[in-house]
Amino acid sequence: MVRTMHRILDPPSPDGKPGANMSEPAASKPRFPDLTLADLVAELVWPGLLRAGTLALAPSRLLLATGTIILIGLIGSLSRIWSDVSFGTRAGDVLGQSARQIGAALGSIDLARPWEIDLAALWAGIASLAFGTPGQLLTDFPVSTFVLGIPMIVVALVGWCAIARSAAWEFGIHASEGWTTCLTRSIQRAPALVAVVLGPPVVVGLIALGMGALGWVLLGLPAVNVVGAVLWGLTLFVAVVTVLLTAAWAAGSPMLAPAVACEGPDAFDAIQRAMAYVIGKPLRYLVYVGLLAAVGALLTTLLALVLRGGDELATRATAMFLAEEHAAIVLPHGSGAPELEGTAAAAGRIVAFWRSMLTLALGSFVLSYFASSSAVLYLVMRRLNDGQDVGDLGSEIDA
Repeated sequence: MVRTMHRILDPPSPDGKPGANMSEPAASKPRFPDLTLADLVAELVWPGLLRAGTLALAPSRLLLATGTIILIGLIGSLSRIWSDVSFGTRAGDVLGQSARQIGAALGSIDLARPWEIDLAALWAGIASLAFGTPGQLLTDFPVSTFVLGIPMIVVALVGWCAIARSAAWEFGIHASEGWTTCLTRSIQRAPALVAVVLGPPVVVGLIALGMGALGWVLLGLPAVNVVGAVLWGLTLFVAVVTVLLTAAWAAGSPMLAPAVACEGPDAFDAIQRAMAYVIGKPLRYLVYVGLLAAVGALLTTLLALVLRGGDELATRATAMFLAEEHAAIVLPHGSGAPELEGTAAAAGRIVAFWRSMLTLALGSFVLSYFASSSAVLYLVMRRLNDGQDVGDLGSEIDA
């Protein structure tokens, strides 16, 4: 009787074995793993470029950028000891003029017909930046250009390298490195940074001087000018090769400091890597640089609007119940407010100082974004050309 009830409650399985339905769990349906957006873009390269903005906003990198800008400004202002004009201010004006000339040429590009770009205007801007700016600074500040200009360049390169190193570590191995460590390593590699940035222009200058000396010897004498004219073809060939190599170096210059930061203090290796990556994947490089520039311009514009809005709100709210002569303390200089005297003038200068912090904040973000995006660009281009993972930073992890 008990066996009969057991068979009724526990019917046999399809294969005839009693009790199988109670003792064995039912077979579950196959379940596919969840697919996330991170899985879809894991093997793509270009989405990593969009992290440059987040990396640039890290407080440690903004701090490094702020310190770099302040130190450059302090060095440039030392020229007031022996001159009435600040070398730093004048250098910024001259560089800004050349940059605006290049920007105007690029801004005139018709996206429907990009091949109609005004190459003459673009080349004039590049030539002004490469040759006109140093020449003008040497003419106006023959002493300050060497005494202050070179230290300012060194400080800028060290700051760039420190921010790039910090961003590369977080982007590549998802680990942060202390800003003091990044700064220390960058200071140790200052000679390599100077070599990768100033070395090629110095070499090009020496080649140009050699060509000039050779031309003076071979073309300046009646007896040998025919020989000089024949050998001028060799001079032309050397000049073309020099321009090509210089163009490759200039195109890859955003990756020079990150190469030193990620690979080590080998200036020649950093230069050849930057040039090889540009030559190896030129179209990818142009697209990535354009994408980073577009994102940077958008973020900079948004930040500028936020800072401008904060300035307007603080100014209007503070001056809401003030008389005109007192409201002039918080109004920007040149806004038509009456001239300040006495303690009001001192208060106005203090307010202007706080307002200048907004400009410093914007400049710090621009420098931090440039350095961070250059590090991301270098690691991405290294992966495309050499097949190295972005997290493969070699012995630098233990350095």
